[in-house]
Amino acid sequence: MKNDVITRGEFAEILSQVALLESQKEVAFEDVNPGHIYAKAISAVYQYNIMLGDGNGKFNPDKNVTELDAAISILRLLGYEDYAYYNGGYPSGYVAAASSHDLLKGVASDGNLTYSHI
Repeated sequence: MKNDVITRGEFAEILSQVALLESQKEVAFEDVNPGHIYAKAISAVYQYNIMLGDGNGKFNPDKNVTELDAAISILRLLGYEDYAYYNGGYPSGYVAAASSHDLLKGVASDGNLTYSHI
């Protein structure tokens, strides 16, 4: 399990539990039905603008979350989105913000997040 990759759905669940986020309403993504195991967590992280969909109506809950995307989500959770935006936006501003807070220490931006990272 240590080297198993984390999916976007699993990461949404982790973030929603750590931050004690609760979904106020259902968010409709084509690929996330209300009975999906991570539906409430996905709705919560989306409503709080921590994790976003793909712009085409999908969340892709079974897709692996990359280390960079995980760092971006954590920055949003911690309130550093404006800092990242003013330092160049996506991806350079987020990389700068994540690096300045040691979120990317020992992490390759092209890799998938695994349980050994958390």
